[in-house]
Amino acid sequence: MNLWTTIQNRLRTNRSATPAEKRKKPSDLIELAINGRYREERESAIRNLTKQNDLAAVALGTKTDFFDRPGEDGGYTWWPDVVRRIDDPLLLLEIAKRAPVGHLRAKAVEKIVDQDILRTFATRDGVAKVRASAVRKLSDQSVLAKIAYCDRDFEVRITAIRRIKDQVLLAEICMNDTKHEVKEAALRQITDDGLIEEIAAGEGKYAFGLRMAAVDKISNPMFLTKLAKSEIDLDVGMRALMKLSEISLISDIADNASRKQIRWAAKIRLGILELDSIGAKNQEAMREIALMDPWKLTNIFLRKIFGDDGEWSALKDFVSHYRIDISSDLSQRSIELLSDPDMLVEVALDDNVTAVNKVAAVKKLSSNDRLAEIARKGRRNQKIRVEAILRISDRTILEDIKHEIRTQYFSADNKEVWRNCRDQREMTSDEYRDLDGALEKRLKDLCNG
Repeated sequence: MNLWTTIQNRLRTNRSATPAEKRKKPSDLIELAINGRYREERESAIRNLTKQNDLAAVALGTKTDFFDRPGEDGGYTWWPDVVRRIDDPLLLLEIAKRAPVGHLRAKAVEKIVDQDILRTFATRDGVAKVRASAVRKLSDQSVLAKIAYCDRDFEVRITAIRRIKDQVLLAEICMNDTKHEVKEAALRQITDDGLIEEIAAGEGKYAFGLRMAAVDKISNPMFLTKLAKSEIDLDVGMRALMKLSEISLISDIADNASRKQIRWAAKIRLGILELDSIGAKNQEAMREIALMDPWKLTNIFLRKIFGDDGEWSALKDFVSHYRIDISSDLSQRSIELLSDPDMLVEVALDDNVTAVNKVAAVKKLSSNDRLAEIARKGRRNQKIRVEAILRISDRTILEDIKHEIRTQYFSADNKEVWRNCRDQREMTSDEYRDLDGALEKRLKDLCNG
């Protein structure tokens, strides 16, 4: 080997070596791990440290909380790796007590198993994240209860609540804590149906938002019916009503609810549910509902249910205030009940039908010919055409559609695509490309399948 080759090899070796690889002494590696200028050299130094005492020295010597202050070279998520590689209980305890960085102390606490030590950190440490780490490992229910009530940081209280099993205590926290987040965390931990029902019905005793959340956890239809019929807050009663699907219970509410608004809502819900009884028998009626103008549909429905009584204006205000989308519910349900493929195609191609309902109609079709008809004719709604294309399983039909679309919009010069789309006023060039892309994707999927 000549001199020039020897020099090049040595230079190449020096260029590839990191500062940590050049420094072999543990003291040098510790210094580099703590004070290194670049992330790569710090990481390399930590990787080259093997003794637990040396890793602990890095944790105890680090004075900057890099998690809270991003540096010039990105995030510093590598620091916990120092603690993760330490197993010595005494070293972990030392780091948990003395490390200048809160995150490292919290990571050390996570590896401690002694309940007495954890109790001390959970109740006396001055850093919230350290207390939270200790609480996650605690099993003493009395200590957890004390923390859930008394800790000055609400996130630590929530951490304790997630480990509490006492249902009555959780209900007391729901009633007495000042933080809504803490109350909700306690409610999520309650599994006793009786307590959940008590919270839902506790107007004046429990916060409004908490009672609404409690209703969401109730599955007993008889209690939901009782709640909707009572003099309880209107919003809570509405939430209870909307969870019911049994016609007999909703009819009971429509006749006997204390609040007239709840009775109105029950009658509206009954009217929508009654579609199920006529849908299979009267497909033409379902088609008319699906195609009808939303405003007209709402008015016809309300007049059929309530007639022309003196409360018509108040009824419409109620529907608007609670955003009861009657037309959307009716049209979506009518499409679900439609089974005639010709009617489904008509709904999918009608310009007055919402995009959501068009997609619902397309999804009910399985015939390649029907789907191809939508793909060819749905000129003013490209999403519907794409939906139809992605459901066609015949390659020949897809190739024909692809040829027709490219012939219609595409010229020898790609720049003409936009002008052709604009002149025909049917779609933008981006929509054309989405359509073409859907065809290519579906053809590829069929080839691979």
